[in-house]
Amino acid sequence: MQPGATLFELAAGDHTELVIEPDERNLAWIREGQVARASADAFPDRQFDARVDFVAPAVDARRGSIEVRLVVPDPPPGLRPDMTVSVELAVATEHDVVVVPSEALRDVTSGTPFVWVVEGARVARRPVMLGLRGDGHSEIVSGLDAGAEVVLATDRPISDGQRVRTRPEVR
Repeated sequence: MQPGATLFELAAGDHTELVIEPDERNLAWIREGQVARASADAFPDRQFDARVDFVAPAVDARRGSIEVRLVVPDPPPGLRPDMTVSVELAVATEHDVVVVPSEALRDVTSGTPFVWVVEGARVARRPVMLGLRGDGHSEIVSGLDAGAEVVLATDRPISDGQRVRTRPEVR
């Protein structure tokens, strides 16, 4: 054993806490009491609940991030100190909204996003206004009716009025 070598580490056992440091641009969406789903990167299939317990009163000026602590009421087996954890915060809940797979969106970064919709046996370009965007799905605030058939990403060029044959999406 070398002088100054670590003999052991102590970890508090009374409650489990996650610490995340999101970018300050997300501060408007984060509040105490907010619910979250988390999973340790070592066990991505084992999701567990967490709740925001603390939002730091100041931003870390060097990194442009803010410290947020979450309490885990029922930690899963195998969760250990200093593990890498992915956290999804529920920032809003909406009912009766139009949602499409994100791969159906075109020109998202241009400021004039659109989707290709199927009308009869032809495609039509529909400008849309986007709302919340999550993993794999995006909210459409306007420009698309519920139940509309949209064309997912393809390598083939598409033009307005082009004839198409549809097939149901396989999940």
